[in-house]
Amino acid sequence: GRVLDAVDFANGIETPLAGMPVRLRDSALATVTDSDGGFSFGSLARSSDVVLIEPSAAGGPGGYIATSRVVRITANQIRDIDPDFLLTPLTDGCATVVAGTPTVLTGTASGVTVTVPADSVQTSAGLAYAGEICLGSLPQLFADPGLPQDTAACHIYALAAPGAVFTRALTIRAPNADLLPETSRLELWRAGGAGASFRLAANAVVDAGAATVSGQFLPAGDGALFTFLPQAPKTVASADMPTGN
Repeated sequence: GRVLDAVDFANGIETPLAGMPVRLRDSALATVTDSDGGFSFGSLARSSDVVLIEPSAAGGPGGYIATSRVVRITANQIRDIDPDFLLTPLTDGCATVVAGTPTVLTGTASGVTVTVPADSVQTSAGLAYAGEICLGSLPQLFADPGLPQDTAACHIYALAAPGAVFTRALTIRAPNADLLPETSRLELWRAGGAGASFRLAANAVVDAGAATVSGQFLPAGDGALFTFLPQAPKTVASADMPTGN
């Protein structure tokens, strides 16, 4: 497989990410990406496994949100993992978690605001987390392979706190990129954990004044990609169109 910077890739530039820790979860094998962003594992039995790219693992460079993907392994065959793994850089602002105080992050470029309730972030050992939470964002209409087929998101955002566990829902407020009228209903989708596909996390709404949209969700693990999507139109049956119109 190969690991690239997602923002540069969207702008037509292939920037390989070297030194990224890579694991096969079930096979308990680990390696790091080379200077071309590539990695490989050998002598594997036929199976399925989960590839984990973990920038903030021991020895990793950090600065990007982790990702994962389920892969099928065929014995005695060399196979490329396609498409490449695209990592989102966490360059949109960070905030340090302080005990007893809500953590508020505002993206310097994206304008998204994330509010983390006080004392709701822990380490995997259950202790108070005292590190940073960081934001990132992808270019407008980025074609993330984890989105449902034929779905385009105006903006995809990233949030990560390496080694943390979120115990309460975060409040997300973002610009109303779809220019929907106030009180319109949306959906908040997130990607994180094995598979890295986007899944519906919660309902959301266009705020009063229609400048922003907001919703709440609980990240799985120490971070997530997330986006707001308009709700799909609903069909309503009528006498002349019994299947809906």
